[in-house]
Amino acid sequence: MTTINMKWCGIMLPAVLGLYGTLAMPGFAGASHPKAASVEPETNARLGKMQASQTDPRQFDTLDAYLAHLKVMGTRGRAYYRPVGADLYEYVPPRGRGPQQPPQMFTRAQLMSKFGFER
Repeated sequence: MTTINMKWCGIMLPAVLGLYGTLAMPGFAGASHPKAASVEPETNARLGKMQASQTDPRQFDTLDAYLAHLKVMGTRGRAYYRPVGADLYEYVPPRGRGPQQPPQMFTRAQLMSKFGFER
């Protein structure tokens, strides 16, 4: 039995893929679909594509190029680092920072070390 998450109206709902490939969701009687058997392979392929789309910092020559790439990805709901001063950066989480959370600040040297840049 495999558990997957399905999104319905913006709410994550747990779903269970049963023994015979039928999709059963808690609270929904007889929730089965003719293509339910193909849910698991499609989900695995989608996860593989998502992991492959994660950008490796080693693909970039400089930290500035990588930070510029992360900023572009920030427009697509990804985390990035915003410059706030001379050699000081603030981590911007994917959904923004909550009102009670203090900002996470990093120096340029910390980011270079974190992402494996030497210059």
